[in-house]
Amino acid sequence: MAAFAIIAFMAVICCLPIMGPAFNIIVGYKTEILDETKKYDTEVQAVVIDVKEQTVNYKDGPETHYIITYEYTYNGERYLSANAEEYAKQYRSKGEKVDIKIKSDSPREFYDPAFFEDSMKVYRILLWGAFAVILIPLIIVIVVIMLMRRASKRRKQANIDIYGVDLYSMEERDPNDDYRG
Repeated sequence: MAAFAIIAFMAVICCLPIMGPAFNIIVGYKTEILDETKKYDTEVQAVVIDVKEQTVNYKDGPETHYIITYEYTYNGERYLSANAEEYAKQYRSKGEKVDIKIKSDSPREFYDPAFFEDSMKVYRILLWGAFAVILIPLIIVIVVIMLMRRASKRRKQANIDIYGVDLYSMEERDPNDDYRG
């Protein structure tokens, strides 16, 4: 039983350095992603008017990025805006009509839900990993505590006779017991 307690303690201690960043990922999801997307409160229809393909040479080799330019109208004003993100794949085609989300108080700011949903897949994997890093050590500790309690109850039950008398405590108190050490 002591070995289980030591293993549980080690699991918690080993996970402490990564529990902080895991907690930050979970909190960041709420504050940086969910709260930020709520600011984009208006859906408008846009037309993709240009898709630029750009190849960038890195140490690992060349990578192709796509810059998509959207045109949309909001409150009678026409906006022409390229997305600040450089997409790793071509999400849209020239001439495609798409629904995007804009901020009603700042209509130049927008995001394309297709890109957002695709990028969220990676973030959700990180989110599940963060939950696992936090929950697994806690589950281990709870299981070890439950096992220790069960073992303690079994030890107590082993010392009780058929009449419910605790034999161990009776032996300790018996002054006439010749076999006490």
